[in-house]
Amino acid sequence: MEHQRENLTVEEAVRRILLGCSVLPERAVPLRDARELVLARDVVAGSPSPRFDTAAMDGYAVQHADIRGATLERPVHLGIVGAGVAGDREITPVAPGTAVRIMTGAVCPEDADVVIPFELVESRGDQIVVSQSFAAGTNIRRTGEDIAIGSVVVERGTVLRPAHLAVIAAEGHETIEVVPRPRVAVIATGDELVRPGQALEPGQIWDSNSVMVAALVEQFGGEVVMSGCAPDEPAAVLAALRREAAEGADLIVTIGGASLGDRDVLTELASDVIALERWSIAMKPGKPLVYGLLDSAIVIGLPGNPAAAFVSAVQFVRPAIVTMLGQLDIDPPTIVARTLEVIPNQGGRRNYLRVMLEVDEHGYVARLAGPQNVANLATLSRADGLLVIPDGVEQAEPGERFEVQIIRSL
Repeated sequence: MEHQRENLTVEEAVRRILLGCSVLPERAVPLRDARELVLARDVVAGSPSPRFDTAAMDGYAVQHADIRGATLERPVHLGIVGAGVAGDREITPVAPGTAVRIMTGAVCPEDADVVIPFELVESRGDQIVVSQSFAAGTNIRRTGEDIAIGSVVVERGTVLRPAHLAVIAAEGHETIEVVPRPRVAVIATGDELVRPGQALEPGQIWDSNSVMVAALVEQFGGEVVMSGCAPDEPAAVLAALRREAAEGADLIVTIGGASLGDRDVLTELASDVIALERWSIAMKPGKPLVYGLLDSAIVIGLPGNPAAAFVSAVQFVRPAIVTMLGQLDIDPPTIVARTLEVIPNQGGRRNYLRVMLEVDEHGYVARLAGPQNVANLATLSRADGLLVIPDGVEQAEPGERFEVQIIRSL
């Protein structure tokens, strides 16, 4: 059977993929598991923060009226009547003419409206000598000055960072409603593939693609529920797809078998068995792509060469995952950098070149990380980013500026 492909731009392919993606239903998770997830509901303060007036420094709690006129020439002597530390339940009040020794975070005593740091008073046994005045309220954190009761602490739609989790925990929440991580199965296809650690027979190689793509999935925010390889047999690949879909995968990513060769099993399945579409993307590396739905799971079939699989995962798998997460920014972080070399771009397709980044007095500089062969893993491992040469640019000249997708953290 002749296998026909539909020719698409990168943008059109992403648009079609996202038509099948939707934000996953919210779920309560422990705070420790919520980092980088999207908050599903506003968190509203049920109590103020601080919950009570507290000392902002180690020192002495006093009444402002007592020390208002203190000077070196006319110092004020106050008797020490108690001490307080964070967590104390019994609080010694401050009467006129007295001071309470207090530590940061402790409840301010009743009637105290100034905390004087230790180093700014002179201690004489059971008294302190104050030789300068301080404004009322100095070094006291008032009830609710950080968070007022009833205010929105964190808004729905926020991607939760460590500081967000801290403020939610400060409101007493142990769990929080978030958009959960998509469940993603990663399947590399190929008779030649063997799991790392196993002995190789003639003609075999260790499977590195599923390791790489699974790590990318986790970096994008997905939860990998299966990662491994399958032989170039339609029945075996179809069984793996159906099994992962039946077990609740939101997304199934396959690697290899997406082109038009005699052993490209995913193309054969797309033609004869399940509703998969075969696309030809105007980009390199990564021209072939397969997309479809299986039950409630989205299927994205990446090309099998390592660099092509990596680049295609950044362009197509990442948008699907972040959309399911409820995040709005589907594009990877980018900078603009100058080229150092002449870079031919035959064919007029959008070219994603693996580059190392440097900084000089004029900004970022992009240097090719090595040979751009699609099978070259060493070049990929050295790269900081993907230099994007637009469609139609036949050659990049030294000194030209282009967008670079940052992949250092990927």
